[in-house]
Amino acid sequence: MQKKKKEKQNSKGVHVFSRTVSPGLLLVFSLILVAGGIVLYRTGRPETEPGSYNPADSTTGINTGPSMQKTEPNNSGNNLVLLTLDTTRADFLGCYGRKSVKTPNLDRLAEQGVLFEHCTSASPFTLPSHSSILTSQYPYRHGVRMNNIFKLEEDNLTLAEHLKKYGYTTYAIVAAIVLNRTFGTDQGFDFYDDMSDKNSGIRKANEIIDEVINMLHQFSSDRFFIWAHFYDPHFPYESSHGFANDSIEAYEEEISFMDEQIGRMLKELDSLDLSRRTLIAVTADHGEDFGDHELRHGFFVYENTVHVPLIFWHPELIPRKTRILSQARTIDIVPTMLDILSVPPMENIQGHSLVPLIRNDGNTEGFPSYSETVAWKQQLDLSRLRSISDGKWKYILAPEPELYNLMEDPDETTNLALKHPDVSDAMKAKMYTLIKSTQLSESQNSSESTLSSSEIEKLTALGYVGEAPVETNTHKLETDIFEPEGENPGDYEKISFLLETARGAMFENDLELAENLYRQADQLLPDRWLILSKLTMVTLQRKKTSEALSVSKKAVEANPDNYYVLRARGQVLYEAGRLYEAEAVLRRVLEIRKSDIKTLYYLGLIYASRNQLDEAEAFFRVIIEKEPYNIHILHAMGVLYAQRNNLIKAADYFQKALDVDPTYEKARHDLFLVNRALAGSN
Repeated sequence: MQKKKKEKQNSKGVHVFSRTVSPGLLLVFSLILVAGGIVLYRTGRPETEPGSYNPADSTTGINTGPSMQKTEPNNSGNNLVLLTLDTTRADFLGCYGRKSVKTPNLDRLAEQGVLFEHCTSASPFTLPSHSSILTSQYPYRHGVRMNNIFKLEEDNLTLAEHLKKYGYTTYAIVAAIVLNRTFGTDQGFDFYDDMSDKNSGIRKANEIIDEVINMLHQFSSDRFFIWAHFYDPHFPYESSHGFANDSIEAYEEEISFMDEQIGRMLKELDSLDLSRRTLIAVTADHGEDFGDHELRHGFFVYENTVHVPLIFWHPELIPRKTRILSQARTIDIVPTMLDILSVPPMENIQGHSLVPLIRNDGNTEGFPSYSETVAWKQQLDLSRLRSISDGKWKYILAPEPELYNLMEDPDETTNLALKHPDVSDAMKAKMYTLIKSTQLSESQNSSESTLSSSEIEKLTALGYVGEAPVETNTHKLETDIFEPEGENPGDYEKISFLLETARGAMFENDLELAENLYRQADQLLPDRWLILSKLTMVTLQRKKTSEALSVSKKAVEANPDNYYVLRARGQVLYEAGRLYEAEAVLRRVLEIRKSDIKTLYYLGLIYASRNQLDEAEAFFRVIIEKEPYNIHILHAMGVLYAQRNNLIKAADYFQKALDVDPTYEKARHDLFLVNRALAGSN
């Protein structure tokens, strides 16, 4: 990765501690440990660069400076507000032509500013996409390829870090746990308001704007950069009119609510007299498919999921009523904002300023856009998917390549790869050149995130894969894995529908339907760790222990070195009372993933069940050192001390669990029993 200054600015995070709050299978207090623990579920074609840029190759070049802005230096006193709208398709905003959605505030920004008709996201996943926005790098450079299991390493330079060098106070507020500081997006922020100490994994737009308004009052005399992330249009959608949580109507309602809240912020900027010196940029991380190619997003790189809105607004520094057809990319947002603000550019970035397009400085063409998804490879052992578009042609690199003429076929329904092999070959070559000329020369093994039990629970409750093994690449260059590997994802489109529908069933607590859908997926694509792990957990939740044992055994046979699969097997064996087998499997997990919290927890339960209390406590204390606010471990320690007949110590741990989560009824009940026993002994 590119090297950063030696002394890295630390984030003065607002939220410090991670707390476990979601109940799992709870320990039963009877002075004996029984089955319990944490069960996790849930357009122009670009040929040349603008003349003022002195770039490398127009298809591939990396911006290394010097400064490219033409704006006057006195613009540097302006503030910056970046709004990122999760899961928001461009064509679902009023300013992009949607009639059934009310977005008057975003429409006003577009009407009074600059709107790019064609902006492409680097990834259909939240974390990789935001990492690309904040670093102006594609995922193969910054290293974050999927949600939750990767993190943005400190080697990457972020916009917040860059702006701090020029006197900006930096503040971020994010609406979902998928952007928690754990994943590295907090780099450079003085204040990073995430979901670390929240009971839920998400929050609504009104809560985000409440905090943004507080920050505007606090920072009104400073030069500030505020990044606000909104999660409302992400599935499951909420509706006050009774629409289903997966309906387009509910999705539109969420977008309108988000817009309404953004309007509150705009009003506050006016009232504080900050609007006249604040640049506002609006974009999205990705869109939503609604069944054209997949049910939601992440599996493919079609336009429904990578075409995102892009709006810039400032009362003086950019023109009004400007709509630009040239292609833009989310990696261009950072250099564009810096250019408008007359802040020196970041070095070694892949994006370019869009200011020449905004000013129409002799160039009306955009830049080739790249997108990728590794979901099929990471989770189902099929091929990665990559795409590149020049505004007219879009090429998808897959075992069966796809080519679309976006001007004639914007819905990507007719694959022209066989009809125009020359175009396909040229687009593939352009993609290879892009990657080859911008890949890093050092090893690009992606960094795995380390999640707390609380974060895993919240992520799985939202339907994410809370954790998973990271694909380890022994390659040194991205071009070493450029060609497709594995079967063609397009042949398994039904799998994406089955998995997303099963996710929806889990939200509705329809475990029978979820199990049926996972079984169908296993029949279509056998022996995949993700499918078998999901099937293992849903059968365990349904108390079908014998079936969970059968499925988990099959999963281990197919994936003998996958710690996620092994740990699920160990958990099932524990629940089945086969403690010695469970211990052997779980110790194998620790060989692969040292200090794995959930594994240590179950090993502690196993030893406590055998009345080997000192050994159990040793496992629990390792977890407490890492997660002092883990209510399950605090409760387990209370039960352990009750087994030792040390009721005062037991009561202390039960109370600690309640201090973290006053709604934790198991701890409350057991504290009552202990206090009653103590009162009776007096």
